[in-house]
Amino acid sequence: MKFLDQAKIYIKSGAGGNGCVGFRREKFIEFGGPNGGDGGRGGNVWVECVANLNTLLDYRYQQHFKAKKGGNGMGQNRTGAGGADVVLKLPPGTQVFEEDGETLIADLVNPGDRSAYDVWRDTARGHGVETPPVIFECVGAAGGQKR
Repeated sequence: MKFLDQAKIYIKSGAGGNGCVGFRREKFIEFGGPNGGDGGRGGNVWVECVANLNTLLDYRYQQHFKAKKGGNGMGQNRTGAGGADVVLKLPPGTQVFEEDGETLIADLVNPGDRSAYDVWRDTARGHGVETPPVIFECVGAAGGQKR
């Protein structure tokens, strides 16, 4: 089995859903007014520390991760459904850096640690946020050496 202690991946949060423009119109309601719903929130990208992993080999072949888009709003003030989240499972001792290699985003030490970086989250106005690549580095994992 190969051991991989550094991986570079690309992530994107889910885009928020589109809002709906609608007006209430009924026979005996004099002033109906607007009743369009908001779009649903897009999914987030989470990193989670898992005890039974010891390498980043899973991220050698799949490097692009994208959360699901939020549902569109509908008439009668109905909000769209939220998008599904993406959870990246990493071994204990993993540090997550920005592409520059200096800005530390998360340090996952204990199994069960979970983190979401604010830039990975969607905005409420239907726009997803695409981030620069992220570098994972295993430090002190079984069989790995500190670089």
